[in-house]
Amino acid sequence: MTDIVYTQQQVFIADWNCTLTVIFADGGEYIVIRELCGVLGLAGYSRQTERLRDHPLLVVFVKQFAIKTTNGVRAAWCLHVDALNKWMVLINPKRVRPEFFHGLLNFQATVFAAIDKISGIAKRKADEKITYIAEYMGKADNITWQEEDAE
Repeated sequence: MTDIVYTQQQVFIADWNCTLTVIFADGGEYIVIRELCGVLGLAGYSRQTERLRDHPLLVVFVKQFAIKTTNGVRAAWCLHVDALNKWMVLINPKRVRPEFFHGLLNFQATVFAAIDKISGIAKRKADEKITYIAEYMGKADNITWQEEDAE
């Protein structure tokens, strides 16, 4: 675990209607990956942690902290808030809780459209892609939520 000085606090996230443990360290704020996965409904938080730690660009945003819980102090892998949006682009929307499906899909569509706009690779304009995704989302009710195998 890290030797840096930090504090932890329970923070209510209004947009998600939940409370998460936030670690305040010299390097910024971190959120407990296990809690993030729980809120989103992603099974197998250790698999998500492994993916983040194995990713050559995201590994620098993952740190382990000793956090206080109701059962005492335990080690927890945490994700820097600056990487939260990067990680969320990698999540399959079908694997999150139904109440997060459309929000995550919309977020990813916006990011993908911005990438297309910046890169100039897309054959269609980014705005047309957003319209296409919005139409798709209107038909997305037939998509079912899939749970990953729990670990």
